[in-house]
Amino acid sequence: MMIDLRLVGSSVSPYTRKLRALLRYRRIPYQFVRAGGQESEALPPAPLPLIPYVVLPDQNGELTEAMADTTPIINRLEDDYPERA
Repeated sequence: MMIDLRLVGSSVSPYTRKLRALLRYRRIPYQFVRAGGQESEALPPAPLPLIPYVVLPDQNGELTEAMADTTPIINRLEDDYPERA
């Protein structure tokens, strides 16, 4: 079973909204996590102190890899999910 990636951000952030729009458009399963909340504290930390950031599952389905900055995140998601458009 594939674990959904986590999008950590703020609902008022334009960059978070941009990433949510891409995830919905490309039909990539994800769960939104409010930055600063208890659930976000349990996730691997972002490499940079920016929101939004995503936490991606590894090959075993564990949420281990955190990425920040929307442009590299979008590039990675488009590489990882080429069939979803």
